Amino acid sequence: MLSVLVVDDDPVTAHTFARVLEEHGYHALMAADGTEIWPVLEQVSVALVVVELQMPGMNGWEVIRRLHPRFAATLCPASSCKIIAVSRRCDEETVSFVRRLGADAFLVKPVTPINLIRAVDALLAPRVRRAAS
Repeated sequence: MLSVLVVDDDPVTAHTFARVLEEHGYHALMAADGTEIWPVLEQVSVALVVVELQMPGMNGWEVIRRLHPRFAATLCPASSCKIIAVSRRCDEETVSFVRRLGADAFLVKPVTPINLIRAVDALLAPRVRRAAS
């Protein structure tokens, strides 16, 4: 079972995302901000991180930057994890910058359960196929 880490300072959103992920066969973990993810990543092999951009403490922008493979080797063993950025801001500049930082996908809030699962499945389907063979 692949692990997905949801990072969002809104507990309702985090729990909703986690529930939807669990219902679709993923092992969901949660963190309230970017500072909480590093101990999790040291303990669990995470296939994907869903991260809200606007959070107090370490925000999603910094999380994405630190998870990017060119930085991650020194920070955590998650250098191969995929990243989905989530935000209410959806202007072209924001989406482009998030992609350049290293996010693999971008979802605009409010995120529906079907859109979350489609994005997660699209990024993790190759890993599931490899694991099954």
